[in-house]
Amino acid sequence: MRRRLHWSLGPGLALVLVFWLAGAGFASGGAKPATPGAAAPPKTASLALQLSGDAAGTGTAKAHLSDLQRTPIKGAAVQFTRETAFGYLVLGRVATDGDGIARVELPVYPGQQVEVTARFAGSGEFAPASARATYAVPPQAMPARPNGLITPYPNPLFMAILGTVVGGIWFTYGVVFWTLGRIRRAGRTA
Repeated sequence: MRRRLHWSLGPGLALVLVFWLAGAGFASGGAKPATPGAAAPPKTASLALQLSGDAAGTGTAKAHLSDLQRTPIKGAAVQFTRETAFGYLVLGRVATDGDGIARVELPVYPGQQVEVTARFAGSGEFAPASARATYAVPPQAMPARPNGLITPYPNPLFMAILGTVVGGIWFTYGVVFWTLGRIRRAGRTA
């Protein structure tokens, strides 16, 4: 009987061992243990985007690329794009300077809302990152209309002078026509 019990427990224990190992594999996410020569995952990069502009039509997009400890990432390529009605417009691909800052000029117009995206494609050491910012360009003030007849409230002195000049011209025309009429009547009676 001993042998029968031994042979019957063997396959059962083997099945329990297989299911236990499979369960441990699922619990760990199926991840393989790290090997000593394997590459480490890339570090997380942080990208901050700031937009500024003026009423003259000059705008600037400034991206600051750093790691999580806020150490600047130097020499990394940052691509700036702008969404337009016709698709995406690439504003430029600029390398970051020693402070981790990349700048590009962008055309802006008064009363316009500009949305720019900055993308860092990643490198062997850092993971990709992107940032999006929106800038509303203030509308340009309407120029003041000159004084005169085109304003809703013209200057009364200007209107008095204009009325005198135009009235004097029409009065002269009236006197000329009245005189011509008198000459014509005098020619008929003579």
